[in-house]
This record gives sequence, C-alpha cells and structure tokens, in this order.
Amino acid sequence: MNPFAIFSTLWAHKLLAIPLVLLIVGACGYAMFYGPRTYESSATYVLITPDTPSDLDIANNPALTAKTDNPYLRAPEPSLAAQVVMTRLGALDVAEALERDGLSTDYTALPASEFGSGQIIRVTASADTPEKAVNTTSRLGTLLTEELRSIQLVNGADEQYFMTAQEVTPPGAAVERLSSRLRNVAMLGVAGLVLLFGAVSAARALELRKSRRAPATEGAEDNGFEPADVPKSDFESTENHTSSNNLDGLLVKPNSNGRDVLSRSN
Repeated sequence: MNPFAIFSTLWAHKLLAIPLVLLIVGACGYAMFYGPRTYESSATYVLITPDTPSDLDIANNPALTAKTDNPYLRAPEPSLAAQVVMTRLGALDVAEALERDGLSTDYTALPASEFGSGQIIRVTASADTPEKAVNTTSRLGTLLTEELRSIQLVNGADEQYFMTAQEVTPPGAAVERLSSRLRNVAMLGVAGLVLLFGAVSAARALELRKSRRAPATEGAEDNGFEPADVPKSDFESTENHTSSNNLDGLLVKPNSNGRDVLSRSN
C-alpha cells in the first residue's frame, strides 16, 4: 500500500478527514490524561507446614494417628495445598462474595515463582481506585487463610497439625497500572482509524459512482433524437426535375429507352 496514495486520498476528502482526525486525537488525549485509571495492589503468603510427630511418638501415643490425619501433609507434592487454595480463590462464589462486599472482581492468585517455592502464593487485585485495590487484596488474604483451613477439615485432624498461611509481604499501597491507560489509548486509536478510513472509503465510493453516472447522462442528452431530413418522394423529385427542365413551353421527358425527348406542353 502506497502511503502517498493514502495521504492523497485523505487530502482529497479533507473536509471529512480533518474533523475525524481531530476527534481521534482529542479522544486519545482525553483517555491518556483524564480517562479511567486502574490501580493494582498485591500481597504474598507462604504456606507453613507444621511439625509432625515421629513414628516413635505415634507408637507411644496411638491417639496422634487420628490427630495428624491430614492428607495434605502426606501428599507427595508439597505444593498441593497451595494449588488447591489458588483454585478455590478462582471459583465463582469467591468473586460473587467480593462483589457483594463492593470490592473488585479483577484479581489473580498465582505462585510467586521468583521465590523459588510452590508454596508461596501472590494475590493481586486491580480496581479503579487505590483504596478499592488495597481492600480487595486484604480481603483475598483473609479468604486464602479461610480456604486453606477449610480444605484440611476432612478427616477430623487436629488443627495443631494444619498447614497455615503466613504473610510475607502485606498489601502495599496501590500503584497505577500504566499499561491499562496505554491499552485504552491504543483501542481508541484503532477504532478511530477504522472509522476514518471507513468514512473516507464511503465518500470516495460515492464520488466515483457520481462521476460514472455523469458521462452517461451527458451522452444521452448529446445523442438525443433529432428529426432527419425526409427524402423527397419520387413524385416530388420527378416534378422538380420536370419543372426544372421546362424550357419555353418544352418539356424534357425520358422515353422508354432512357433518353430525354422534347415535347411541347399544353
């Protein structure tokens, strides 16, 4: 696509293109400086595994067997509890509970991989105000603790042998997520360009249609029916020929051989 051709087409329809360009620039500028903002807050939690009695302790006190009947302590994968908790936080009922409390439903609960452990969870919440983002993150931390406890209430184990969540980094001050502002500007810019080229294309198509219809109309007017000279009848031609050859009372008439002969007129 030739950029010069595009510019020429836009300039040919400048009365339509210039207002649209100003509208697009104004909308993008408003979204950049005065549009909605998105703020983000996060907190990190680590799951702590409790001390478990040794085989000797259980042999000396068989009641410890029931108290330590926690499936997550026996799991071959230490991060199993963390995976279950993150799944639970992503459930629909959790989002509905946050919405009922007037909090944000835009949040994530993912492993904090930079710490190098699958038992560390980072919860992040985004909202249109800093306060809402921080409050949502705090509420997620509470829900994380509650869900971790509830998933271990399966075999009647003693809570002394439950895994617990310890706060590593508390919900910090929310910071603006600049990417959301840039995304809004980009979306407005793309939508504006689509509108601009669509409007110019429609105007150009209408212009071409009119230019094609104009020559056809002019041709029809130029080639209108004009009465042609009607040829004279054979009688009129013969009469004129006879009258033109009437000399002093003599008529020149063709005979049967095709030759003219003179005869006197009466």
